[in-house]
Amino acid sequence: MDKAVDQEKEEQTNLKAAAEDPEEEDNGVDLGKTKLLTLALDKINGSYNFSFHLVIGPLAQGLYSLKFHYCQNKMPGFKLPYSFTVEVKEKNLGGYLSAAEIPLSRLYICMAGVFFCAAMVWVYTLMKHRYSVFKIHWLMAALAFTKATSLVFHSINFYFINTEGHPIEGWAVMYYITHLLKGASSSSHWH
Repeated sequence: MDKAVDQEKEEQTNLKAAAEDPEEEDNGVDLGKTKLLTLALDKINGSYNFSFHLVIGPLAQGLYSLKFHYCQNKMPGFKLPYSFTVEVKEKNLGGYLSAAEIPLSRLYICMAGVFFCAAMVWVYTLMKHRYSVFKIHWLMAALAFTKATSLVFHSINFYFINTEGHPIEGWAVMYYITHLLKGASSSSHWH
C-alpha cells in the first residue's frame, strides 16, 4: 500500500491576495488558530493522497513538525510495507530565503561597490606615486577588484535563490572561481 503526502504552499501572488482580502475563504491552515487537523484521504491509482497548505503567522513562528502514523503496523510481528513521499515548498512573502537572509543580496552588492571604490582609490594612489610602488601594491589592487567581483556574483546568486528557490549554477560557479582567486591572491601577499 503506497501513501503519498504532498505539502505545497501557494505562490506569492496567492499569499498576497489572501492577505489583501481577508473575507475570501482560504484553503490554508492557520497554525495560530488550529490545534488539531484531520485531513481527508483520496485514493488515486492504488495509493492514498492528501495535500494541505499551511499558513504560519507571526504568533506561530518557530519550529514545526509533520508526524506520520501508519496504524496498520501497530500489531507486533506483522508489518505491512508502505511508501511515504513528502514534498515541502517553503516560501516567505519576500521570496524563498529566510527573513534573516533576504537583505543579503542588497548587502553584498553594496559591499561590492565599497570594495570597487576602495580599489579605484588605491589604483589612483598607485598611479600618483608611481616611482615608489612595488608589485605587491598592484597585487593588493587586484585583490580588492577580485573581492568586489566575488561579492557581485555572490549577490546575484542570493538574488536567484530568493526568486527561484535554488541557485543558478553558472552564477554560483563564477562566485566560487572569484572566491578562490581572491584567496589565492591574498595568500600570495605573504610569499
